Amino acid sequence: MAPFPPNVFVPVAEEIGIIPTIGDWVLRTALAAAADWPETIRISVNMSPLQFRSPNLPAVIANAIASAGISADRLEIELTEGVFIAQDAEIDERFATLKALGIGFALDDFGTGYASLANLKRFPFDTLKIDRSFVRGLSTSKGADHRFIAAIVALAESLGMQTVAEGAETTGEVDVIRSLGCRQAQGYIFGKAMSIEQAGALVIQAAPPAERLEREARLALYRRGQVHSEGWSHPVRIRNISSGGAMIEIDQDARISNSICLQLSSTEIFTATVRWASDHRIGVAFDTPIDVDQLVKGDARST
Repeated sequence: MAPFPPNVFVPVAEEIGIIPTIGDWVLRTALAAAADWPETIRISVNMSPLQFRSPNLPAVIANAIASAGISADRLEIELTEGVFIAQDAEIDERFATLKALGIGFALDDFGTGYASLANLKRFPFDTLKIDRSFVRGLSTSKGADHRFIAAIVALAESLGMQTVAEGAETTGEVDVIRSLGCRQAQGYIFGKAMSIEQAGALVIQAAPPAERLEREARLALYRRGQVHSEGWSHPVRIRNISSGGAMIEIDQDARISNSICLQLSSTEIFTATVRWASDHRIGVAFDTPIDVDQLVKGDARST
């Protein structure tokens, strides 16, 4: 069965009244998983505005944190702008109570709903997540979306908030996001939905970009090739490689997802997953280990 996106099942779950039950399960499952991860890793949990209005929510969250045995400041609750529809003292109290526990708040899909400057002043959000509609198709050619993102970043910084750009799918978009002052991004270029086990494996292996694929002996390899992704092809240069992955130079405007096909010749074709993107370079992990000695032959040198 194909997975159902949130915009399909969440409204149905809210309508039939089961969203609090689902939300509680998601919260407990996420925190239990985070308990096995390094303490420096925070976890964000999406929450329906309907679930947020539940009077027993603070007790549910406090119990989930205690059961998982983690610090409250490792949890961030993501809310959409729909939470602002209810303009009552109970919502204010809910924010204050949960904030006192030490958890963080992120405002999801910012820029497309009900948020106002008054609400940003009223509620203690720690992070503004810039809606993907402003990010999609960003290029080095400056346009209205550049100005919107720059303005949101400036607003967030003035209020002491962080910013996260949603929906990044290409290295070009990531470069523009960074140039506009947004310090974090999420999207398919970094990873698609995955199981808890897959996420845990990535967390354990997490390291700064320059080190992420340095777990094996690396060979410097200066060869040209092509990256194919979702119907697009882009010329690339391979800078170094191991049996498990490679570092690749690619044009900043290249359109790639996190799943790619790397072609070095008519017979040297490898599927891989993008693990990081920075400064016109991407780090990839091969889906199946490759025979490096056979690949590089005489044109590689040990690094």
